[in-house]
Amino acid sequence: HLVSEVQYIRSNLSTWTKEQCVPTPMFLTPGCSYVKYEPLGVALIMNAWNYPFMGAIQPLATAIGSGNMAIIKTSEVAKSSSKVIKTLCKYLDQKAYKVIEGDVEVSKEIITKAFDLVVFTGSSEKGKIVAAEAGRNLTPCILELGGKSPTIVDKTANLDYAAAKIVFARFSNAGQTCVATDYVLVHDDVSSTFKKTFTEKLVKELKKSFAGRSEKYLDSDKGAIINDAHLERIKGYLSEDHEGKVLFGVKNKEELKDIKNNWVPPTVIEDPKPDSLIMTEEIFGPILPIVSYSNIEEAIKFVNERPKPLALYYFGCTLRGNGKLIRNSTSSGAFVQNEAAFQAVHPYLPFGGVGNSGYGSYHGEFGFKNFSHPKACLVRLPLNFFPFNASTYPFTGMKQFTVKLFLKFGQIGQKKLFKRIIQLIVLFWLIKGFATGTFQKKWRMYKPMVNMVWGMVKPKFLR
Repeated sequence: HLVSEVQYIRSNLSTWTKEQCVPTPMFLTPGCSYVKYEPLGVALIMNAWNYPFMGAIQPLATAIGSGNMAIIKTSEVAKSSSKVIKTLCKYLDQKAYKVIEGDVEVSKEIITKAFDLVVFTGSSEKGKIVAAEAGRNLTPCILELGGKSPTIVDKTANLDYAAAKIVFARFSNAGQTCVATDYVLVHDDVSSTFKKTFTEKLVKELKKSFAGRSEKYLDSDKGAIINDAHLERIKGYLSEDHEGKVLFGVKNKEELKDIKNNWVPPTVIEDPKPDSLIMTEEIFGPILPIVSYSNIEEAIKFVNERPKPLALYYFGCTLRGNGKLIRNSTSSGAFVQNEAAFQAVHPYLPFGGVGNSGYGSYHGEFGFKNFSHPKACLVRLPLNFFPFNASTYPFTGMKQFTVKLFLKFGQIGQKKLFKRIIQLIVLFWLIKGFATGTFQKKWRMYKPMVNMVWGMVKPKFLR
């Protein structure tokens, strides 16, 4: 994915960097107006530990493509990946691109410095701290934060397909993914007749995807929780009295003791209470709550009562489903129908959140624009005579009238104005020609010649 992203940026830079012409208002004519994208300067990239390589290289490629210098602060949690990133960046110009390693204190110190852009990937709580520190220097930010991304499964959904997609999005990388399906809302009609089938298929997919020696232990290639601190956090979710029914995975506190090497079994919990930790905090682990709803309005209300998520997933019929209603009635960083997580690697769509899940975005052209400053450029001919100097002293009565006229119709661009004038001239010429009989005389004069030429070029099937 990273290779294709870099290639996509390289192949489109010549188009993105072109000056973009915009209409020049009538009161500034004759002139030329355009937008020129220029580099912001030095970008600070603070990547997260869950996808440390992609979280660093992807914005770095965008920074390089838009002409910026960059400093990468790698995550102190993913130390091995940090070393790889530092080694790789040695091949770049060391005067323009640097990698800084260190603990939390290093991050706290570096964010106080004046940069031209800060790109941060992490939790909402830490994002608020980064934004506050950056604000002291009036530094713009791109905050890629997390949140609880809901998944709505409608009664029209293909349950086999939905189960497979949800399993992948939730439990890949041991659930440590910012765009993971954090909880699932399932329609009551599915609950009465299909909910049991749906959960069975979901559990079947889990067992197929995470086939190990038992449900309690995962093979080493299935991923582990990053460290002991996050393991204890996830154990806290599983040990709380969430009042839900465990359909698969860790069923009691005794089974928590069997967890070894930070490998947590994927756990599915049905109908936990809404104020439980797994329903109020971003899980960031292999736990999936499933909650039922009776109508689509109830599901929309449930989503809207919570902070805006990084993504909202909907599984339902494309034609007969409620996708459009949900898309127009909710706010989220992304709306995805009948797919999950893969919008994060879509090169033509912006990747970013809204509200509590962050602001700003990157990927492709959207990243280029957010890493650049759109400089407004206006070039006007220096014509110092009326009416082009109507906005200069002294303001005579005619100048004031002209300025008022210009301001009233100022939204009309000069190109559009000249186009309309030419159209009116042509229309007047045509009307005059037909009214005076000039066109009829010309037609009688040139008709033999036109017929001769037509006879020479006339297609065979028309002869």
